[in-house]
Amino acid sequence: MFKSIFPIMSGLLVATTCLASSFSTRKEEVVSIPVHSEEPATHTHRPHAPATRVFEVWLDTDLGVLTVSAKRDVGEIDYILENSIEGEEASGSFDSPGAILIPISGTSGLWTVTFTLESGVTYYGEFEL
Repeated sequence: MFKSIFPIMSGLLVATTCLASSFSTRKEEVVSIPVHSEEPATHTHRPHAPATRVFEVWLDTDLGVLTVSAKRDVGEIDYILENSIEGEEASGSFDSPGAILIPISGTSGLWTVTFTLESGVTYYGEFEL
């Protein structure tokens, strides 16, 4: 009985190892970009609940776009997308809450996306292509 099961089990082990290795070499195509506020903290106490995010930003290298999702109603949001190495720049605005797709070129370099709210508060995120 053990002789007949062994080839099946070893075949399954090889198949799972090959399948797992093919997933581990897959390049990640959609990446979350952390967005930070440029405003200094106005208080020193620890909040009792986590702060809600104003933005969520994802980079999709296959489609060549940044997906920006504004989670809260903060009015109109202006954005500037810059490549500090090549000097490319794109800008625009959108209303919150809502989402927008910002096309980016495939040019390599250090990219910065800056968001300015109607209140003047600024947020930024950086990524490298």
